[in-house]
Amino acid sequence: MAALEADFESTDEAKSTYSKQAFALKKNDHVMLKDRPCKIVEISTTEGGKHGGEKVTIVGVDIFTGDEYKDVFPGTHNCDVPNVYRVDYEVTVVSTCGEEGVIGTKSAETERK
Repeated sequence: MAALEADFESTDEAKSTYSKQAFALKKNDHVMLKDRPCKIVEISTTEGGKHGGEKVTIVGVDIFTGDEYKDVFPGTHNCDVPNVYRVDYEVTVVSTCGEEGVIGTKSAETERK
C-alpha cells in the first residue's frame, strides 16, 4: 500500500496551523507531531527536576495514515496545531460505465474539529 504524502505549506492568506502551549493540549485535540497532523490519543506530564522544567509527552495517530507518533515537549513550548475541517458527503448516485465507476455526491455541512 502506498503511503499518503501531503503538502502542508502555509500561505499568508490561510494559515494551515496555529500555535498552542503544550500544557493547553488535551486528549482528542489535533497537533503536528514529526511534521504530520495527528489526533492526540495519550498525553502525560512529568514534574520538573531540580534544574529542569516540566515536560509533556504526547502520543498521536496520523489522521491520514493511522501511523502512531510520540514526542516530548517542554510544558511552555508552543506546539503547531493544524486547522482540521471535516466535510461529510452524502452519496446520491452510484453507476458503472464499463470498467469505470461514477459516484455522485452532495456536500453536507463543514465542521471544524
